[in-house]
Amino acid sequence: IEEDPQYLCPGDPKLNQRYVAALLYYSMGGDKWIDSTGFLTEVDECGWFGLACNDGGHIYNIDFDDNRLKGTIPSEIGHLHYLTGLVLDGNRLEGTIPESLGDLLDLTYIDIDGNDLTGSIPESIYGLKNLEVIDLNDNNLTGSLSENIGNLTMLEFVQLNGNSLSGSVPPTLEKLTNLTILMLHDNDLEGIIVDGICANKLSTLSTDCGGDEAKVKCNCCTYCFALPTTSNPSLPSTGNPTHNITNAPTISTSAPTILTSA
Repeated sequence: IEEDPQYLCPGDPKLNQRYVAALLYYSMGGDKWIDSTGFLTEVDECGWFGLACNDGGHIYNIDFDDNRLKGTIPSEIGHLHYLTGLVLDGNRLEGTIPESLGDLLDLTYIDIDGNDLTGSIPESIYGLKNLEVIDLNDNNLTGSLSENIGNLTMLEFVQLNGNSLSGSVPPTLEKLTNLTILMLHDNDLEGIIVDGICANKLSTLSTDCGGDEAKVKCNCCTYCFALPTTSNPSLPSTGNPTHNITNAPTISTSAPTILTSA
């Protein structure tokens, strides 16, 4: 703080925000980023690469997509109370998802797929009633998918495939009537996709419901992925679905069984 070229006074309301913004740089290997324009200079933090501010000068969006981030997400990010969007996908972030994300009550979009995150999905996230997107696929997340996900009735898009989540698929997903895309395949989840989930008529629903030893029973899945077998060790291929809320993701059809009745 003492070396900040802006020389903000201790009582300046922007000091805390600027500190957290600088901490993002230090915690996530900013010196190796593809683009770090403006960071740690005298420029207002609203002008630093990847940070967007509202008319009041508060950071409301962070977008460091595919920017060669490496390190951990600092827990202090929870002090950015005006944040609505967090995009950190396609990087090399490690460690856990901070519980402090649950303090960001205006958050609508979490996109941290394609990293090396570990640990479980923080329970605090299920209190973010404005969330529309949870995109955490292709990490190393473990633990269960909480039944409290049913509290997030604004959700439109959930992509959790390519992790090591375990336990049962929560039946409370049936409460998510705005959901259009739900991707749970390539995990250790098991159980039954209840009729209430099917009744929501998702455009895309993928689970590990394929093959002779399916872990999930699903009568309405649009994509069923199978466990690898000795005779076909290449299964499953999770593909690389795009995270577009309005369009169904593109999924490799070489591995999953596509149910035409869905």
